[in-house]
Order: sequence, then structure tokens, then C-alpha cells
Amino acid sequence: MVKEGTMKLDGNAAGKALAAAIGALYVVCYAGFYVFGDGMMKLGKYLFHGVALETQPLSLANAAIGLVAWLAVGFAAGYAFAWLYNRFSK
Repeated sequence: MVKEGTMKLDGNAAGKALAAAIGALYVVCYAGFYVFGDGMMKLGKYLFHGVALETQPLSLANAAIGLVAWLAVGFAAGYAFAWLYNRFSK
């Protein structure tokens, strides 16, 4: 049961919204590699705590695989967030 006045989140809607946001960020990031090249690799190392990243060829196939993977992560994270929110708001 949800408390009176507490908004319940729809897991599918939250998942789709987060997937769309992450997908848009992925496209912007991918485009950044075309514009900034090595600068984006350095930024990636800072964002991922110095993990040694290797350069992948920039291709439409690699972009599509990465985009699909991040869309799935975004949907799962959004759905999980909505589910947890609804559980904790009881």
C-alpha cells in the first residue's frame, strides 16, 4: 500500500525514461570521440578511476552494440529505481 499523497512510479516508464537519457548521453559521448579523440580517452580514464581503456575502431556497428547495451542498462536501472522507490515509500 502506498502512503496517502505518495506518488507511485511506473517501472516501465521510469526504465524507458532512463534508457532514453542514457542513450542520448551515449550518442553525445560517441560523437565526442570523433571530435576530441585522445582527450575523450583521458576523460574516460578519469571517469573510470584510471582503468586502462583501449581504443576501439569507430564504426557504426560498434556504436550500435554500445548503444543497445547502454539502453538495456538504463532500462534495468530505471525499473529497479522505480521498484525500490515504491517499496521504500510504503
